[in-house]
Amino acid sequence: MSAGSRVHWPDRDSYRDQRDILLKWCPTRDFEDFRAELRLGCVKSELPPDALALVVTATSRYLGFVDEVVRHPLDQLDAIDPELNLRSEAPDAAAWHTSVRGCRIDAYLLLSRELDERRLRPWRKGVWLSKASFTVKTDHASALYVLKRLDKTARDRFELSQNVVRYVHLPDRIWEEDAVEQVPELYLDADILDRIDARPNAMESQIAQTELVNLFLRSVLTDAYIHRDEWRTFEWKEIETSILGRILRSIGGAAASDHWKNELSDGNLEKLLSECEGVTDFRSLLRKAFAVKG
Repeated sequence: MSAGSRVHWPDRDSYRDQRDILLKWCPTRDFEDFRAELRLGCVKSELPPDALALVVTATSRYLGFVDEVVRHPLDQLDAIDPELNLRSEAPDAAAWHTSVRGCRIDAYLLLSRELDERRLRPWRKGVWLSKASFTVKTDHASALYVLKRLDKTARDRFELSQNVVRYVHLPDRIWEEDAVEQVPELYLDADILDRIDARPNAMESQIAQTELVNLFLRSVLTDAYIHRDEWRTFEWKEIETSILGRILRSIGGAAASDHWKNELSDGNLEKLLSECEGVTDFRSLLRKAFAVKG
């Protein structure tokens, strides 16, 4: 695939169960030239090879989780293979296990450590020098939200202070199917977002990403609860494909029906807010965090 390519996967179950997602750095016959160009680029840029890395990330296009799949230091180019099986490299990446929408693959050449600051030369860890993106799509569902930078422009737009780290902007009437055309916006402080992008597999990044998704899920449920008199008489089939319906289906699974709609419309908001943590498997992440800390 060339950068920006999209692969269309017609069946979401075959995507989720498929074993191989292969990434080629270049055509096999050109691989030695590829490595030679990377080495030459280090010389011309006066950047040390041990400070550069080829990094591949996979992003779940439904919930937005980002996982680092591959990292190859440029001073170890002889060890890199011309073709990688991304699922085998990181079998637990959230992007492979999504039920809908597929994933985005991003390949970077980036700085893997800080350098001494120098004019006209990149020096900050995580800065990428080159990037190529690829999309693997299924036929099912649009994005639940789009993640955006909470910078000065966004703060001015929503009249937010510098103390605000996260913000959710929802379209009106999220229980109606037409609202799906207006994708909700989830904003994260620009500096924090840059730090997550630089270290997506760091435990603090994983916790931050999970909490972002939980915030979005809770915001949708709370908004729907506040306006429940406007949709409580609807049948499940009338809201199933709406933003609210998709969130309830995430919580209740394939068996989601009037039961989950009634839980919310009858006032059991706190119960559903707690169930959000099951969608993101927050418990497993916290157990992993404590295990890492020892």
